[in-house]
Amino acid sequence: MDGQPKPPCPKCGSRDTIRKYIRHNKRIPPVRVFHCKSCDRSFSENSVITRELPHHTAEKYFTGFTSLKSMVENMALDISKTTLHRRIIALSKKAPDWYEVSKSMKEEGKWGFVMGIDTSGLKIKGKNYVYLHVADIPSKDDIAYAVCNKEDAATVKPILRQLRNIGYMPKIVVLDLAQELLTSVKEVFPCAIIQGCVFHVRLWLEKELPTRKTTKKFGREKVELYAKVKELINYACISKDEDTRQQLLRKLKCLNLDEKAKKVVELFLANLKYYHTLDEEDFKRYGTFILYNNLCERHIGLVKDLKNKMKGFKSLDSARNIIKLFWYYARRDSAWLAEQKEDTSAYCIPEKEDISRYNIPLSFYFDDPANLALFSKVSGVPREILYKAAQAMGRITIGDYAFTGTKLGDIQDRISKMTEKSFKLIMQEIGCDQAATVELLHKFGFKVMYKSFDASGMIISS
Repeated sequence: MDGQPKPPCPKCGSRDTIRKYIRHNKRIPPVRVFHCKSCDRSFSENSVITRELPHHTAEKYFTGFTSLKSMVENMALDISKTTLHRRIIALSKKAPDWYEVSKSMKEEGKWGFVMGIDTSGLKIKGKNYVYLHVADIPSKDDIAYAVCNKEDAATVKPILRQLRNIGYMPKIVVLDLAQELLTSVKEVFPCAIIQGCVFHVRLWLEKELPTRKTTKKFGREKVELYAKVKELINYACISKDEDTRQQLLRKLKCLNLDEKAKKVVELFLANLKYYHTLDEEDFKRYGTFILYNNLCERHIGLVKDLKNKMKGFKSLDSARNIIKLFWYYARRDSAWLAEQKEDTSAYCIPEKEDISRYNIPLSFYFDDPANLALFSKVSGVPREILYKAAQAMGRITIGDYAFTGTKLGDIQDRISKMTEKSFKLIMQEIGCDQAATVELLHKFGFKVMYKSFDASGMIISS
């Protein structure tokens, strides 16, 4: 017995343990009891056997169950949910950090070296922290993740240097142009092309120039102005070439802008160099998906879901350990990860050769309604391909526009509630051209009546 190795303490993991005595009980066989010198805790051989939670059991909690309670019940575990939670926390302390996992993943050679990076606030025990997430966009691998005390370049740069040390040298970096990220990327990866995330541009425009349910607050004229500014900026971000972009910018500069819209336009133009046109060689090679950093956005959402699942992280160290363990399992199970936080019906390119061979910018899948004619003109994707893509997604095409069923229902409801149903007001409300508006009204069962008809300017030819 003396020659056998002593087990580690199940509480602190120390191997500085001693044998104390053998516990005797009439109902069960004798059990050896040990004592830990590090944490002054006594434990038995049985506790050593049962305290270690198997990896496959812990992994199922992160990737298969919505709660500790459901896991205990469905897997028929002979422990309480409190004990299960405690053992997951204990296991998380041994989880490898992102550096170790990424170093081993490098050998697989699956990275595409287009890097996405983003940050988000994370509250732990009433204190504000920053969660930093870095991903390789083509392979969808999460290559770095950390809970940081501050959101500044001094915090971000050491993490990027560690990535560089393991051999990750991105050719393109997609980010939201936050100053701390921009400064860090320029210093650590000076040769990388920086691409502003078009998805974040849309979010920024919605925040700065709101047009949803704001007609009463701002007035119709201002709402229409803001909508036009947002449309021109969004299209300028996905232009097929520089000539097309300049045409859009000339229209933008001709608008009679108020102070708020003027500041938005000035800031966008100052950062225009970070939004590349689709005819540049790197974007032809990788495809238009690298214009967007949705991957980091979605995976940050998974971490926030994890916080809710764990009923809030109990401490900073606990949060860091749980996040390490979660991504260790998630990176091993890439198929599960691909299904999370991604509404594939909303913007995934349909699996049809005649559609998917075109690099349709994801902005097309965000627009509702999508203006097929204008989008084709700006992006260079043939209009008939956009029609096919819209129909493959289940959208309803009316004229040069593609609507979701939800959007059509909303438009019909708004028209029904209008007290004055003049054609001009309805066109403004819908935001479509005359032909599409007429077709929509017929589809909704409304009759279009003309008060007068002026034929003096018509030319008839045989």
